[in-house]
Amino acid sequence: MSHVTNCILCFSVMEDDMACIREVDAFFETTGRPQGFEKTLSQHASDGLRAFGGTKALETNIAVAAFNHLNLRELCQWMTTHVHWQCPTDVQLFVCDQEDDRFTLLGWDELTKRAEGGE
Repeated sequence: MSHVTNCILCFSVMEDDMACIREVDAFFETTGRPQGFEKTLSQHASDGLRAFGGTKALETNIAVAAFNHLNLRELCQWMTTHVHWQCPTDVQLFVCDQEDDRFTLLGWDELTKRAEGGE
């Protein structure tokens, strides 16, 4: 039986986006499930690579994923200890479990608290 967790990861444009995503995704390598986050496209509309609406390019880094049986505490531990964030207080993880009606926002303080076993 599956239990899906939908995640949206947002972080500063000051970060090396692909390096950060690789460092986050290294967590999934340790779990034996190498499928991690995918960065959303943020090229200008004229490039023809938009994956969302509007007339402008996104001015933030956004990565999305859906996971089966995600251990959120372990992911939070990884993100707060193994990823070399330049702007950690700009990191946000939006999480929506299978039975939830809406996303929960985990900012840096909440990620750290979850990593330590708190809710």
